[in-house]
Amino acid sequence: MVRASSGLIVLLLACGGNEGRTLNASSLHKNKDVTEGADAAPAPKSVSPSVAPPSAAIGCGQPCESAGVDAVGRCAEGVAIRCEADTVVCEDCDATDQACAADSGPAACHREGAGEEVCSSGECFTRACLPNARWCDRGVLSRCDETGQFVESTPCQLGLDCIAAQCLPAQPFVLVLFDTSDSMNWTPTDDFADPADTTYPACDDAAAPKTRVGLSKAAFRKLFVDPHYDSVAFALMRFPQRLDPSSVPRCMAGAYLPDNTVTDHAGVYTAGPWFGQNLDEVLVVPFPSGEPKGNRKRLDEWLDFDEVIRVTDTVCHAHADCPGGLCTRPNGEGQCRYFDNPELRAALGATPLGTTLFYAGEYYRQFVVREGQACAIDRDCLTVGQFCVEGKCHDPNRFCRQRSVVVFTDGFDTASIQPFYQPVVQARRLRGGLDCASNSDCNRAYHCAESGTCEPDAGGCGVSASCVPDISTFPAAIPYAATRLLDANGDPIAITVHVVDVSGPFGGFGSANQAMASYGGGLTVKPELADPSTLYEGIRGVFDWKEADFCDDD
Repeated sequence: MVRASSGLIVLLLACGGNEGRTLNASSLHKNKDVTEGADAAPAPKSVSPSVAPPSAAIGCGQPCESAGVDAVGRCAEGVAIRCEADTVVCEDCDATDQACAADSGPAACHREGAGEEVCSSGECFTRACLPNARWCDRGVLSRCDETGQFVESTPCQLGLDCIAAQCLPAQPFVLVLFDTSDSMNWTPTDDFADPADTTYPACDDAAAPKTRVGLSKAAFRKLFVDPHYDSVAFALMRFPQRLDPSSVPRCMAGAYLPDNTVTDHAGVYTAGPWFGQNLDEVLVVPFPSGEPKGNRKRLDEWLDFDEVIRVTDTVCHAHADCPGGLCTRPNGEGQCRYFDNPELRAALGATPLGTTLFYAGEYYRQFVVREGQACAIDRDCLTVGQFCVEGKCHDPNRFCRQRSVVVFTDGFDTASIQPFYQPVVQARRLRGGLDCASNSDCNRAYHCAESGTCEPDAGGCGVSASCVPDISTFPAAIPYAATRLLDANGDPIAITVHVVDVSGPFGGFGSANQAMASYGGGLTVKPELADPSTLYEGIRGVFDWKEADFCDDD
């Protein structure tokens, strides 16, 4: 059901929508002419609200008066904010498993039991913690002794995260990248949509979905609530879509207009400020910043067949002007729309598979693997397992955390016309790297071959043996920048790419899709897109996949 109210591992679900659409090179360049003078649009803000480090908005490090913080301060979402020496000081209480308190003095983090006066046998002391309590302190397992006076701290072994006062296997990251092209509105056995399932506002039957997008959403709803995956950190991405400033939500596209790139995609081969400013056009649910299940409710809202949109009169010029929502006309003058219960929609567009893989890699590089990036508080590091240490983000398991792309597809790329954006190129770039001069230029389990390209140590082109027929694709892409992903310290980031192919009777994309997984070092599976339960069982193997001996330098 869709309602509008007045007043918002990578799993790539790819469909072959608009396969016959012809694109030209200029479609990848989205720079717009800027009009000088009074009518010029204001400059875009920093980054989309969903991935903006929160310390700047809170005012950490700013003068107290300008940030509106007094000596007592306040608590905000687990952060203690107070004024010291006319400067805003922030403490991230959640990162040390403490509570924020501001009722008896300046805002500060407080541990249960701390500060209590205890007398026994004529001797008195002040407790530091609750006797025998256990907690996680920035990835370190801590335990209070039986008297409550002393804290014993034990770092978890390499490859283990401290979660819920236990050392558990490091949480894997899986970015579900959902194809939202036109053909996702079709039924699994036909190349058209059933008119009975295109009546607004229902669009499909949540109890018995018939369309590809409906069946897929139902399967992923089961995945996200399965306790077996409680330790997995999920995020959700789609093909580029912009809000239609003048539309009323409708089937099948909702309130969106599709595109092959995000707004202001300024260069074909690099991701500049435009990427962070407009990331909300592809990223709908970021990875959680707290415990792994912290975003499951939001994930379910995008897949529950229910939609509630609230339109405001707030004027905006960028998505960042609408915290928690989207601007209808970024780089223009639009209105803020808030999706109180959003919904994933398949707009009437093509299939920019390779370009979206590029966006997935850039999301990982800029906003997920934040090792070495500046921070003021722990949550500036944006995702679970990362902490602010001496002003820089640090993940104790930086080289022991699996990061995956799972390409779930019933089609093939129809919009990535540049060699650099071919799916196999991006898959190889994400997992092993493209060109090299020595082995150090390639990621873990890859080496520099005589050809000057990164090749798997195991031979072939990955886990399976099928390689792309046209190997000339790679030399055509290599002359351009960013042939592999690096973090802020210059260390490589390896992301495995899997493929789930559900093309069924409309197959014919198998070799290209299998090559994508092969060059990405991942698996290829072909489940049946018959009903949500069958599809769910078919995709579980990919999410259960674990790479052997991955806990070392990438």
